[in-house]
Amino acid sequence: MLPETFPIWATAQLLAEWWSDPFDEPAAGSPLVQASREQRSDPASAAAVAAAVRLGIDPEKIIALAMATDTPGLADEHERLFVGPGRVPCPPYESMWMDDAPPERGIMMGSAAGAVLNLYHRAGLTMRPHPGELPDHLVVETEALTWCLERNRGPAVAHALITEHLARWVPRFCAAVQTAARHPYYQALAELTPCWIDALAHHVDARAAHS
Repeated sequence: MLPETFPIWATAQLLAEWWSDPFDEPAAGSPLVQASREQRSDPASAAAVAAAVRLGIDPEKIIALAMATDTPGLADEHERLFVGPGRVPCPPYESMWMDDAPPERGIMMGSAAGAVLNLYHRAGLTMRPHPGELPDHLVVETEALTWCLERNRGPAVAHALITEHLARWVPRFCAAVQTAARHPYYQALAELTPCWIDALAHHVDARAAHS
């Protein structure tokens, strides 16, 4: 039986896990000092289904993601899409997607990176050295959102993270992933994520209105 109340912070955590590097060990944790990441959750798990129920997400999207999880080549596809070497088709950094210029002409560590870093500081979070991770990485932003929601620290920060940042750039990023991805996992995740963020934003809006 699914829990009647599934915590909203956990829905943000699932998103961070699903977009994380398949090469990462659970002990690696988050680039955010106070946050930590558990092992990637199975999209077919009770937690994932409960999260979808809480957010009102079409269960078919969860099923599609779960079916693609064990398809060979996931780690290689992650490297091709997001890491490189060389230019990648879908850089997972907000700074690359917030302007009208296409991502291949975007600027790493642009104004968006500074803006989210300020939000982290307001919530009591600081970055620690972590190769390849910058403040405006998709996983870092979703982990910061998880921290704020779980600890109920800085509801205004959580609201800003999702409405002024994630909800503004991730749909464009996911559209690019859907075009560029060859692996069914990232095709399914890119289709699911904008719906997930939109539903999560409604909950965060409601929480901010009552804080």
